[in-house]
Amino acid sequence: KKEKKPKEPPVKTKPLPKVPVFLMFLLAASVVVLVYLGSSLVGYSSGMSQARQVYDRGDYVGAYQLIRGMKVKEVDRAFYEKARLTSYLQQKENAYEGYLAKNMYPEALDALISIVGKYDKFLTEAAGVGAEPEFTELLQFAEGNLSSVFQVSMEEATRFGIMNVGKDGYINEFEEKPEQP
Repeated sequence: KKEKKPKEPPVKTKPLPKVPVFLMFLLAASVVVLVYLGSSLVGYSSGMSQARQVYDRGDYVGAYQLIRGMKVKEVDRAFYEKARLTSYLQQKENAYEGYLAKNMYPEALDALISIVGKYDKFLTEAAGVGAEPEFTELLQFAEGNLSSVFQVSMEEATRFGIMNVGKDGYINEFEEKPEQP
């Protein structure tokens, strides 16, 4: 049989001092909190900065997509609203160009008329956040294309109603725009 080694008595050590242990724990927790706060602040600032750059290049839809869903700080609220409102009109501009490229003329005309309608609907709000120049630029785009491509004046465009297009691509029904939609 093997002989059992006698057990050595446990060495008694002094307990760890409470204050230094607590300070180490507090330091570690502080580092974690600072890293978290730093990354969220940098992420927000970076996203907002990128959206501003995209907006300045004239891509209002792209700028709004970058900040949509963000919890926007009060200092950035006006820019957020500016991007949101101008993206409404630019989406219709993009739709117009897509429809025109596919020779879908009724849809292209509808997209231009939508720009005019959204301009009228949101102009006051857009002016309040400083987006009136962009709104005017998009309206001029619509006005120019209504005139040059469809030979339709702005006055006529605002009187249009709802067009229903058949499978053959021709307008088969037109509902007059009501005075109070």
